[in-house]
Amino acid sequence: MKIPVIIITDPAMGPATRLYAVEIQPGGSVIFRWPGWGYARHQLTQLIADEIATYFRSQVSKPDYYWRGTNNMDEIRLIRSGRIRPSLNHVSGLRECGLSVADHLGYLSLGGYLYGYRVRGRLIGAGSDGEPVLALDSLEPLDDRPRPVDEIEATEGVAYRQALQQAIAAAGWTPKQYQAAIWGNFSFETCAE
Repeated sequence: MKIPVIIITDPAMGPATRLYAVEIQPGGSVIFRWPGWGYARHQLTQLIADEIATYFRSQVSKPDYYWRGTNNMDEIRLIRSGRIRPSLNHVSGLRECGLSVADHLGYLSLGGYLYGYRVRGRLIGAGSDGEPVLALDSLEPLDDRPRPVDEIEATEGVAYRQALQQAIAAAGWTPKQYQAAIWGNFSFETCAE
């Protein structure tokens, strides 16, 4: 399956305004507006796929907390006692300025963690991998103990995927169209405005 993308060249777009715009259309199609320069075709494919994924994720309600992945069952106790240390970047061996967290559930399983928990705190920046970092003195765990990642996935993961499916349906798309779009399976048609 290929998602039709109508490319419209709009000379009014550019650095002074917007470099591009992606418009999700009912029925599983997309309109892409751009000035006609600035991206190669393979870059357009990735850009459009990313914009579609971001759009549909933005339609799912965001929780007011972050996810923390860990292999340490005592981590919540360390936070509550004020003895938690800043996160360690395992590539560089350097400490972050606070506790690295994630704003999406997928981070727990992708990061290879055994456990996870929900936490609130004051956002103070981004870590070396671009992840949110919370101030240590502001941490508020929302769970009594870290839970196994597969247990979290079985509850919160299922609920998130159901909400995403509802957002896809509300836009007039099918799950197969969404999957094709985020994989970049497009057919391009150029159209003059």
